[in-house]
Amino acid sequence: MNRRIDPKAAFDASERQLRQALRNRGDKSAAAEMRTTFSVNRDIHDALRLLAVRYRCKLNDLVAIAVEDWIATQGSLPGDPSRADIRRRIAPATADQTTSSSVGETTSGRP
Repeated sequence: MNRRIDPKAAFDASERQLRQALRNRGDKSAAAEMRTTFSVNRDIHDALRLLAVRYRCKLNDLVAIAVEDWIATQGSLPGDPSRADIRRRIAPATADQTTSSSVGETTSGRP
C-alpha cells in the first residue's frame, strides 16, 4: 500500500515527528510555526478560498486565525494571537456577517 495513503504509516510518522519535536523543543524559538494537515468538506474549502481572495491572505492564515480564536475561547491560547495585520483587515467584516450571509442574502430573509 502506498505510504502516503496508509493511515498506520501516517500515524507512525506523525508520532515520530511529535516525539522529535518534543525532544528538540528547546532548540526552536517561541515564534516557530509547525505544519499540520487537515481535511474539510469541498464546500468549506471553496468558501475558505473565496474568503482568502476577498481578504488578500492565504487560506492557511484564515484557518490559523479560526483555530487560535477557538483555543482562546477555551482559555488555552499560549501567548498573543498571531497575524495581527490580517485580523485588522477582516475585523470590519465580522460585524457585517451578522447582517448578511456569504451568498449575499440577509439573515432576515430579504435578498
